[in-house]
Amino acid sequence: VQSLGMEECQNVEEFRVAVRQSLEDSAEAHYRNELQTQAIDKLMEICEFSEEYPEKLVDYYKNQINDNFVNSAKAAGMEMTDFISQYYGMTQEQFEAEVTNGAQNSARQAVACALIAKKEGIEVSDEELNEKVRQNYANFGYDSLEAYMESGAAEDYRDYLLTSKVLDFL
Repeated sequence: VQSLGMEECQNVEEFRVAVRQSLEDSAEAHYRNELQTQAIDKLMEICEFSEEYPEKLVDYYKNQINDNFVNSAKAAGMEMTDFISQYYGMTQEQFEAEVTNGAQNSARQAVACALIAKKEGIEVSDEELNEKVRQNYANFGYDSLEAYMESGAAEDYRDYLLTSKVLDFL
């Protein structure tokens, strides 16, 4: 059992319990994500925006989406244009249009969730943020908590946590 990478398991029964718990946790996370996706889809369906969302926010999401694709292309050892062509069947122009559309949708979602959070008094405290960051900084590719906090990414993570709390509320 230990040769399977489950050093904490001493026997088959402990292994079975650990695997079952892992599967249950995964199913619960999938279910929660599915509910959140449905909630945000419904929210976007019924929301009407009286003003355009800030272009700065759209640019922020464009940069995040592009950075994700650049990192994926690098991980695959490919140039960005080759990567999007081979894996997504898009030209650069089509890709840029998709990125813009995705960024606009993300901006709309962020604005709607921020307004709901404000109206309902939903917040992410510094203590909540610090606890989540302590638990997850290594998952974000940082060697230390200090490095993560110095990167400025913690406030982005606060926004993510706030959105998650709003979607749980919905």
